Amino acid sequence: NRNYFCSLFKQNFGVSFSSYICEYRIKRAVEKFKGMGTPLSVIAGDVGFTDYCYFSRCFSRIMGVSPSKFFGESN
Repeated sequence: NRNYFCSLFKQNFGVSFSSYICEYRIKRAVEKFKGMGTPLSVIAGDVGFTDYCYFSRCFSRIMGVSPSKFFGESN
């Protein structure tokens, strides 16, 4: 079941499954943005975030700065 999987994942990888997925998606967003000029809201959706505000919170937590400051644009 889901709880068992999440427990095993955390035991083996030292991080929760949801945190791992969030970090993976943020890394993909950074790679995807490079030189493309695509709006951050579109990139957030492309990497699996359905809510831009949640993407922004996760991005800020992981990268230490907001997406708009990191990418140097005002979204």
